[in-house]
Amino acid sequence: SAWSDWVFDLPNEMGTWARILQVPPLPIVPEPVRGRQLVVVEAAYLGPEEAGRELLRPLRDLGAEMDTFAAVPPAALGHLHMDPEDPVPFAMSGQLLDDLPPSAIDGIVEAAGPGSGTSLLSLELRMLGGALSEAPPEAGAIARIDQTFLTLGVGMIMDPTMAPAVNADLKRVEDALEPWDSGVKYGNFVDVPIDTRTCYPPETFERLQEIKARYDREDLFRGNHAIPCPAAAG
Repeated sequence: SAWSDWVFDLPNEMGTWARILQVPPLPIVPEPVRGRQLVVVEAAYLGPEEAGRELLRPLRDLGAEMDTFAAVPPAALGHLHMDPEDPVPFAMSGQLLDDLPPSAIDGIVEAAGPGSGTSLLSLELRMLGGALSEAPPEAGAIARIDQTFLTLGVGMIMDPTMAPAVNADLKRVEDALEPWDSGVKYGNFVDVPIDTRTCYPPETFERLQEIKARYDREDLFRGNHAIPCPAAAG
C-alpha cells in the first residue's frame, strides 16, 4: 500500500509498476534470489537524474533488500525488468481496474502471494493515469486509458501439462479482482480470443468496423484480436 500511496503524487515523466515475482530455482539464476518469491517495485523516469533520485527517495527510504535504481540507457529497461531475451512459451492475462483499495491488494496476495501455491512466474500491477489518460492530437484508436491500474499475470508453460494449472491461477487472480474490474480489455495483455468491442469505446469500434468494411472485406489483415467485418458478422 505504501507504493500505491506514493505513485499518485508522481509527475507524468515517472512510470511505476510493482509485482510479485517467483524466481525459478535454476542454476543460471544468481544464488541470492534463486527460487525465492519477491516483491519488486520498478520505476522509469524521463528527466534529470537528480530529480529522479528525489522522486524515488520516499520509496528507497523503505529499505529494500536490493536497490538497483540507477541512470541507464533505454535499451537496459528490458534487462532490468528481467524480460527473456529469446521467445519462451507462456500464458498471460490482464485486467484494467477502476480502483485498487486495500481489500483488492489482500485479494492479490491471497491469490498469488506467499502460501498461495500459485504457478505464476509474475503478477504485475502497473500504475496508469498521468499522460496515459490524456488523448494527444492525432491519436490512434485507443487515444487514452481512463482506468487507474493495469494487471498482468504470466506463467511459463514449458510443456503442455503445465497449461491447466497456469490458466487456473490466472483465472484465480481475475476472480479475486472482479469487484474492481472495469470491464474494458487491454488487448496487448490478453492471449485468448475476446470480443474486441470490450477494447474500444463504442464509437471507435463502429469506426473501425467501417474501415474494415471499406478496405478489407475479405479479412486479409488480422491480428490476435481482430475487428470483425460487419458483412462477415452479419
